[in-house]
Parts: sequence; C-alpha cells; structure tokens
Amino acid sequence: MISKYENFDKLSSEINKFIKIINIDTSQKDLIHVTKTIIFFKQVILSMDDTYYGRCLLSDILQMINLLHYNSKRLFYMVYRSAIENSLRFISELKEDDDTGINQLLEMTKDLCGVNAKDNYSFIKHQYKIGCGFTHSNINSGLNLYEYYSDSMKVDSLTVKEIIDLFEIEKRYLDKLLDLLIKIRVQWIDHAFYRENQKLKYLLTESKFKKYKEYLEKCN
Repeated sequence: MISKYENFDKLSSEINKFIKIINIDTSQKDLIHVTKTIIFFKQVILSMDDTYYGRCLLSDILQMINLLHYNSKRLFYMVYRSAIENSLRFISELKEDDDTGINQLLEMTKDLCGVNAKDNYSFIKHQYKIGCGFTHSNINSGLNLYEYYSDSMKVDSLTVKEIIDLFEIEKRYLDKLLDLLIKIRVQWIDHAFYRENQKLKYLLTESKFKKYKEYLEKCN
C-alpha cells in the first residue's frame, strides 16, 4: 500500500508532465488513461528478472506516441507491429537470444490464452495482420529506385482526427494487453505491486482492478 498521500501527488505530477510533453489533441481522460497504463506496464516490466523484451515493448509504446507527430501512418504501423511482437515475446517469457519466429510465437500465444483469453488472442492476431499490411505494402515496388525511395519517404499529412484515431488504436491495444496480463500473468502484477495495492487501484480502471482481484484470488 502507498503509505503517504504525497506519493499520489508525485504520480499525478508525473502523469501531467508526460501529457504536456506528448502534446496530443485528444480528451484529457484518454491521455490520463494511456499514461497510467504505460506506468503500469513499466512497473511490471522493471520488476522482472529478464526485462529485455519488456523494455523493447516500452520503447515501442513511447515511439508510437512520438510518431503521431511525424505524419506517417506507415511508420506508426511499423512500430505498432514491433510492439505487438515484443509484447508476445514478453508475455511468453522469451529470452533475448531466442529465435522463435512470428508464426510459432503466435501459436505459443494462442496456447497461453486458451479458451479464457481467446478474444484477446483474436484481437492481437488481427492487429498484427493490419500492421503487416502497412509494413509489407509493395504496391509501388515496380517503380525505379529513385521513385521507389521518394515514395517510401512520403508523409501522409495526417489530420487531427487521424492522429487521434491512431492514438485510440494504441490505447485499445494497451487495454487488451493489460487485460491479457490479468488473465494469464496475474501473479506478475501481484509481484510488481507488492504492498502497493492503492497505487495499482489508482492506475487501473475500476473494472480492471476488480478483474485483477478476482483472477488473483483464483490463483491463491
């Protein structure tokens, strides 16, 4: 448990500073929600012995937010695809030198999810397919080298709405990943937030915290 209220003030200050830095024109509620979720993942990841793929995931999460200012859907989805791969390697507890391919990784994740988290797996697999669609697009590969390079460097001039839509994609994925963590790795959360139950409750939505408590009780 957080013993002093000033810890909440410190956490709130961190959230507000982050929101100000990323400067995305969407609802304050959504910005706070995503920031809390990132802090949640950061604490879980850094509490583990092997943090390689977890740190890669954190880097991708932050880079996706940064890319919202670069006007390129393709770059966003390239990093999004990387974030999905790294999240699956993290969930599957793979080591840095592991050479498991993506198809095998998806099968491993499917087995981990089982029936209980089948919807999580279906969502993740579909999002990965969407990311691959942007990353592997070769519609203009018949162009000469100069034209092909110029085309690949083209920006999309995203509207504010398109930027918010991409931010919502990241938000939705983080929510689904957090939900999956509760379903299949709830003890990781319990370990990461040992004696910090109030902090965890502050970072999660009410429904997610309730689900966490339910799954934790099943494991004990």
